[in-house]
Amino acid sequence: MFAHHGESIMIFAYVRKLVISLMVLSVLAVHAQRDEELFLHANVLYEQQEWQHALELYQSIERKGSSVWYNMGNCFYYIKDYPHAHAAWKKAERGLSGQWRRACREQQELIGVALHVPAHTSFLRRVLQYIIDCAAGLSLIQLQLLLLCAWYSALLFSTLAIRSRLYAILRVAPMSMSAVCAVLLIAAWYDRSQVIAIVCSDQAALFAGPDNHYETVGNVRAHEELKVCDVRPGWCRVSTASGSGWVDAHAIETVG
Repeated sequence: MFAHHGESIMIFAYVRKLVISLMVLSVLAVHAQRDEELFLHANVLYEQQEWQHALELYQSIERKGSSVWYNMGNCFYYIKDYPHAHAAWKKAERGLSGQWRRACREQQELIGVALHVPAHTSFLRRVLQYIIDCAAGLSLIQLQLLLLCAWYSALLFSTLAIRSRLYAILRVAPMSMSAVCAVLLIAAWYDRSQVIAIVCSDQAALFAGPDNHYETVGNVRAHEELKVCDVRPGWCRVSTASGSGWVDAHAIETVG
């Protein structure tokens, strides 16, 4: 009797979990369908150059992918809201790889042209960006597996006591591959761990602490790109070329 009662409880719990799972999947499916309809409708307005109306529909999409952020950036650009265009293109860039990331950066350069601000990118920064682009199509787990396989191959070849030119080449290849995988892994981790912020107001003050009662330590201008170091409710501690300080979260758009 007690065994039968225990089985009934287990069956009831299983059925309840199954029903809840089906309800969650149904809700997600409805939201996904709604987002797809909004995206298609917004694309029609986008093709008709109804930038503001298309933007409003893109913004109402709950789960925004890279395509949505990219089109939002274009809409912001055409209505001359350059800081938000910069932030949207940055968000689109995070979800893309290879040539599509470069396309997003080319769009961001249009802002500098519109504002008559020439873009200055150092050689080392361009090299780092190229490495990050190469690693963007792979997850961190995939990169770690590639590094492990290359390292194991290098270790295997190093234990073999064979003396020939072909063996020397085969021994160098996995060692080189290990170094390349390590560089890609470090670059990918660095890029994906970074949280940046785009200043979206005309000007924002930097404070010594997370409140406007603290001493002002500097100012940041619209379109400026900052590194986020810490987050408090309504405030972000950011790093600039001249130092760091706390900025009102409403004045910036975070990416990452």
